Amino acid sequence: MKLRLACSDYTFPLLPHDAVFKLISALGFEGVDVGLFEDRSHLQPSHVLPHLAQSANALSAKVRDQGLEFADVFLPGQQL
Repeated sequence: MKLRLACSDYTFPLLPHDAVFKLISALGFEGVDVGLFEDRSHLQPSHVLPHLAQSANALSAKVRDQGLEFADVFLPGQQL
């Protein structure tokens, strides 16, 4: 059984998002975890969610262009 590893896109907050995907791929990871945390990640839920289909298509292309696959997507939780 081959071990497949992923890395989170929010691990490198100071790099531009495209550079993060390139770095994750260059480090040998096959998957990427994507986080949507308002004011704490590359992708802002307030910008992405109103245009979900367009945002998902653009992000999918960026991930695929680097030879990566989505491993997980972390969305904002509800405040109780």
